[in-house]
Amino acid sequence: MILHSFRSEISYFPSSNKAELLAVISALIVLPSNSEVTIYTDSNNVITGYYDIIDRNNFIILPRKFFKIKTNNIYWNILREIIVTNNLTLDFIKVKGHSDDYFNNYIDEFITHTDELSNLIFKPNNLNNLDYIPRWNNIIIECNLCQFLKKKSMVQHWEKFLNLNRNGKYRHPHVNVDWHYTFLLLNQDIEDKVESTYFTSMFSSKRKKQSVNLLT
Repeated sequence: MILHSFRSEISYFPSSNKAELLAVISALIVLPSNSEVTIYTDSNNVITGYYDIIDRNNFIILPRKFFKIKTNNIYWNILREIIVTNNLTLDFIKVKGHSDDYFNNYIDEFITHTDELSNLIFKPNNLNNLDYIPRWNNIIIECNLCQFLKKKSMVQHWEKFLNLNRNGKYRHPHVNVDWHYTFLLLNQDIEDKVESTYFTSMFSSKRKKQSVNLLT
């Protein structure tokens, strides 16, 4: 029996994994303290993510660990906070997708036919294990922080390179340059040079060692 239900949209970086995770958070946030709950889901990512990120670490996510979570890190932390604060006992049961399960079919139908525009927003304020929430342009960074900063730096350098006067011809809309393979080849050349330098250094060191042995 389904007593209550609601549906909404997700702002920023929507994905099926994020939707499934926010559905779990939405269900837990309305439960009374000390509740025991079993969630049936066809999302293997949510189940494995919960046990790998939260349960395996004894419900402790240190900032260093938090910033290494690949996706949806802020929501995994919110889920952990809800469970710990309200002393919830959580268990998952995997439901096979497209297996004609009644409740699974109901949810699929329920979320498909909707024209509602309300957004589901969680405010990550006052999380116990985080003093600061990383943002970019006032948008929460939900992915691995180091990877984000690396990509941001690469894009900024790429933008500066493309906007050089000498590269004006490449900015023409009719010029189609496959930049992915261009930089792939350039980086391959660099890797080859580094590898060549490495082996040359090894060979040189070996020759020097042989020379020393001959002298002695």
